[in-house]
Amino acid sequence: MIKLVNLLEVYDIEPKKLGVTGKKLKSAQVKKIVKSNLSSKLDDNMKSYIIHILNNISSSTSYEKFKVDNRVFKNEVEKNFGEIIAALKLSDGGLIEFPTSSTFPLIDFVIHDKDKVRQYSVKAGKATTNTLKVKDIIKIIDSNKSYKEIYENSFPYYVMDILNQSSVKDAALNIADAMGLRYNKRKQNDGHERYKIEKRVIDYLNKEKVKFQEMINSVLTIDYVIVKIDKNLRPTIQVKNAKDIDIYFRTKNNAPTDHKPEGRWKDKIGFQVK
Repeated sequence: MIKLVNLLEVYDIEPKKLGVTGKKLKSAQVKKIVKSNLSSKLDDNMKSYIIHILNNISSSTSYEKFKVDNRVFKNEVEKNFGEIIAALKLSDGGLIEFPTSSTFPLIDFVIHDKDKVRQYSVKAGKATTNTLKVKDIIKIIDSNKSYKEIYENSFPYYVMDILNQSSVKDAALNIADAMGLRYNKRKQNDGHERYKIEKRVIDYLNKEKVKFQEMINSVLTIDYVIVKIDKNLRPTIQVKNAKDIDIYFRTKNNAPTDHKPEGRWKDKIGFQVK
C-alpha cells in the first residue's frame, strides 16, 4: 500500500526551498547555495545523488551506484529539482535567475547572458504533470495591447475567458452551456454527471485544439525544457521553442469513488504540453 505521505511533495528540493529565488547567480553560486540548504528530510543517499548531479551537470558520468528506489523522491527530482538541473545545463556562463513574482507567468527561470535574456518554463517528463494554466495565457494576452486586439473576439479567447472566470466545479458546465452541449441539468450537482460533462467538454475542445494551438504558439515567447530522469537515474533535458510545442486539453480531476462520493475537484481544465 502507498502511504499518503508518498503522494505529497515532501523533500523541499524546489528552488524556493533551496534558497536560490529572487537573485541573479552564477552557476557555481547556485550549486553552493543548494548544497548548503539540502533538507534533513533527505537521507544520505539522496543527498549524495543530488550533489553528484550538481558536480557533474555537464558530464556523462554514471549514476548507477545510487540505489534510489523511492518513487516520490525521483518524481520530485524530475519535477521540482528539474528547474535547477535545467538552469545549470543551459546557463552557458550567463547569470541564472529563478523569479519569485507572479508577474512572470509560466517562467521558471531566466538566463541573463550579456545583453540577452532567455526565459524558460520547465516541465517534468511524465505525461500527467504540469498543465499549462489557462489563467497564465489570459494574463499574457490581457497585458499586451496587440494580442488583446487580435484575440479578444476569437473563439479560443472566449472559451479560455469562461474557464478563467469559472470555479473548478462549474468550469465544464459553463463551457457546455456556452457551446450548446446538452446534459441532464437535474443531475448537474451529481459527481458522476459533472465528471461526465467535463470529459465531454474536453473531447469537444480537443477537436478544436488547432485554434488554441495557433494562438498559444503566437503569444508565448519562452522556451520549454522537458526534464527526465531515466531508468539509470541520469537527468536529461530537451528544449523546445514555444512555437513548436503541441498542446491538448486535459483535467486533473477524478470521478467519484466510495471514499470520495463527490469526486476529486482539484484544478480547472488546462493544457498539457507535449
